[in-house]
Amino acid sequence: MTNRYSSFRCFVALFCCLLGVASIAVAQVVNEPIIQTQDFTTPNPEGGNYDDFGYSISLDIQPEPAVSHLLVGVPIESNAVPNGFVRLFHFNAINNSWIVSANQLPDQISYGIANGWYGAAVSILGDTAVVGAPRRDPSSSGFFRDGAAFIYKLNGSSWTTTAIGGVLLEQLGTSVSQIDNYIALGAPLYTNPSGNVSGGVYMYERIGNDWIPAVNEPTI
Repeated sequence: MTNRYSSFRCFVALFCCLLGVASIAVAQVVNEPIIQTQDFTTPNPEGGNYDDFGYSISLDIQPEPAVSHLLVGVPIESNAVPNGFVRLFHFNAINNSWIVSANQLPDQISYGIANGWYGAAVSILGDTAVVGAPRRDPSSSGFFRDGAAFIYKLNGSSWTTTAIGGVLLEQLGTSVSQIDNYIALGAPLYTNPSGNVSGGVYMYERIGNDWIPAVNEPTI
């Protein structure tokens, strides 16, 4: 009994020691956010109260001399109508810092996106970026939150846009992810053929310059 109790005490001590080391390691990462809304400006001043800058983020690290990017979503913009926006940063190896990229993604203010939570989910990989707007309502009534996802492809210094709209109330674009030539879009309120609100994931494949549904119904 004594040996078993001693072993238990040793295990607890070791666990606490490891936990302490882990805590120290986490605490040493950064003391303050690396990037804040005060770090950049646009024609409409940003950095407003409760903007939720950093609500979603995606990091694409590339070996030099390729450029690494950081995409930040701000779905609840406090200024005027809360359209939401995203901001793209790239890593400056000389200054060892993240700076605002000149080639920003276009804000989808004119696409029925008011209160649509544009930027709630983001993904960037190479020259392709994906932004979700899960509360986008094409009727502008605020009730039919079909959602949408916007796929951007960088061509030279400008972005081309492919918009994918959701089905009634499914909130497409709540989550987004990509790898190689495939994109996955989450629709948590998707209604399956049986009539159950089961949620689902849509898969799209890039064929040439077009994004084609991998299947007609959500893969999952």
